[in-house]
Amino acid sequence: MTCWAFFGQETFKDHALGTLDCFRRNFAYINPILSHRTGVEISTVKKNIEIAVAFHDVGKASKAYTTSYYGHEFYSGYIVSSMIRGCCNSELRDIAALSSMSHHQAMVERGLELIRSEEYKKLHNFEFNEECLDDINEVAKEIGISVNLDRKLITPEDVASWFMKINNEKFYLYPIILGPLMVCDTYTANAHREGGTGTY
Repeated sequence: MTCWAFFGQETFKDHALGTLDCFRRNFAYINPILSHRTGVEISTVKKNIEIAVAFHDVGKASKAYTTSYYGHEFYSGYIVSSMIRGCCNSELRDIAALSSMSHHQAMVERGLELIRSEEYKKLHNFEFNEECLDDINEVAKEIGISVNLDRKLITPEDVASWFMKINNEKFYLYPIILGPLMVCDTYTANAHREGGTGTY
């Protein structure tokens, strides 16, 4: 079976690696900027940001998602935070995770709006789809990390509870990651999916 980013047209791995490649080619200059502004070692900054960029759709790796992926970014933020904590923790962890959670923020009731409006309570639980494990491991290898995902059930309340405990004085930095992520996500989706004109 296949792990999809967009059912029948783009795999999770292709989308993750395409978005990561776009970021590396066009926006890697933000790594030293964030390192300077936070005092975090640049190699750690790079891994934190690349995890957020490549795994912004990891919330789709749930059995609940087949052809509709509404709310996946809600889970992506939570999982990205856990992934960073497990490999390369820094004060950028939740800033990076917030960027993943917000990559559809331009849409009504997406990302942070799911929490503000309490619409998150209507989402299905996240139950890991084992068919996505190979793709996730291949993407992690490209970043130079190993992933030991906690594959237990994640409830909407788990994510909301994590979010409410975040206390980071440097959240004003998160648009520096979010902007490039949104650009590369859109570019890669257009390149791979029906009607796209890009080449990858």
